[in-house]
Amino acid sequence: MVAVAGARHAGGQDDLRAISGIILADRLKRLEQFGIIARSAYQERPVRYAYTLTTEGRQLQRVLGALADWGLENIAGTKKKLGPGSFVR
Repeated sequence: MVAVAGARHAGGQDDLRAISGIILADRLKRLEQFGIIARSAYQERPVRYAYTLTTEGRQLQRVLGALADWGLENIAGTKKKLGPGSFVR
């Protein structure tokens, strides 16, 4: 979810590794319903959408970043491709 800021669905799905299109569409719809992301359509055919974080989404991003940082430092075996503090806030 944190990577959703500026993500595109239907053209930019490559950035969202190993998520099926059905699952991705469902998750994006749910995030939009909860007010975490906003969707806007491009004037193209087939229709593509851009997703951006709302104010609430940016607030949640800080919380999730802090949790991720904690996990990187305190949970053995956690993948450390990114170091603590690497998450956008």
